[in-house]
Amino acid sequence: MKTLSEDLRKRILTSYDTREGTRKEIADRYRVSPGTVKKLLQHAQNRS
Repeated sequence: MKTLSEDLRKRILTSYDTREGTRKEIADRYRVSPGTVKKLLQHAQNRS
């Protein structure tokens, strides 16, 4: 599994926060799995 760059992580989270699509649509756009998007969101929520 590849490590995501910090920039890509921020773009994914920003896309979700601005409601640019569902988790699945965002995952498809950035070519990551929906599970990756879910984990990023959970991690970001736990840091808040």
